Amino acid sequence: LQHYFIQSNLSSRDHAARIHVLLTEVITHNQMLKSVLIQRHNINHRLFSSCKLFYNMKVIIDTDPGTDDCGALNILLNLTKVLAITTVHGNSSLDQTTKNACRITEFLGKENVPVYMGAHCPLNSLICLDEEKQFVDFHGVDGLGDVSHIIPSEVKKKPENQTAPDAIISLAKKFPGEITLAAIGPLTNIAIATRLCPELPKLIKSLYIMGSSSTLGNITPWAEFNFHCDVVSANLVLEHFCKYTKVHLVSWETCLNNRITFDQYNSIFSESKTSAASTLFQAVGMTGQIAGQIAGQIDQYGMTGYLFVDQFIALLLIHPESVAEKKIYESAKVNNDESDPKYGNTEYLNERDSEDDYGLILYTRFNMEYMISTHIKAISQ
Repeated sequence: LQHYFIQSNLSSRDHAARIHVLLTEVITHNQMLKSVLIQRHNINHRLFSSCKLFYNMKVIIDTDPGTDDCGALNILLNLTKVLAITTVHGNSSLDQTTKNACRITEFLGKENVPVYMGAHCPLNSLICLDEEKQFVDFHGVDGLGDVSHIIPSEVKKKPENQTAPDAIISLAKKFPGEITLAAIGPLTNIAIATRLCPELPKLIKSLYIMGSSSTLGNITPWAEFNFHCDVVSANLVLEHFCKYTKVHLVSWETCLNNRITFDQYNSIFSESKTSAASTLFQAVGMTGQIAGQIAGQIDQYGMTGYLFVDQFIALLLIHPESVAEKKIYESAKVNNDESDPKYGNTEYLNERDSEDDYGLILYTRFNMEYMISTHIKAISQ
């Protein structure tokens, strides 16, 4: 720690964040040191409360991999107890997103994590956007940046026979009040599960969603991709879950406003040992960023730096203390008028002064030092 203080030039706030990360990293693996710090130096137990919590939480990841989904999966599979991965249409066809989930788990040596196939199209349509156009500009033909020479395209792992909505319901009933549901794709699976099991919002501990935009979109000028893919499902999920549990939301604007430099991103891997997680971050992560810049999907916003998206949901689960700013609302609704240019745009409803046991929390600012440390933790496992 003394060496760190001498060598670094971070602000005092960033110092505090980095020191917390260093301490918790050491103490997680050293119970004797933890005891000494508590007894001799009166270190509060709360300092360590986040150290082991994320290793024990029960997580279901609903996803459409996706280069940014891959980053979030890489973190969560290494740092949390993932009970299941449920796949949905979105960045690629359902068959491809399911195959990608199997590719990622197999590459990371997490073949024991079951993968369940979900909805192939939005709740109110038999036609999925990705059947008309693959989103090759950003995610590549295969959805993972076309790096099959690094991440094998052929895998032995197969999805389970049970459907994704049924799996979500079954696990929620098996572990009532314990499941953290991380939704980083269109919300079709969760909407179907809610229709099949109306008490689902009461069974889930909390719901984390990457989606929404109120001022600036990415699939249209007004709409964010995940919500725009299935507006009906987004509205159904927001309406039902905000009544009974906390819904944690990261918007597209939040992703744009919380970046690190490419040098900072590359520094994550500069002194790290070679691992599957490190290879996956570098191969898939940078491919999406480069492709996005070539296609004009990043530079059009007049912003620079490495753009994280679904990774923010992983960050929230592992380091909730990384939040610098947030807003609290009763709920939100998504514009479902297909004739309106603002179709898919999100309106946040009835801002509140304080949190309750239910409602919507919109996260707007993060201390990005924690994002860097979370990646370092993932590649060190």
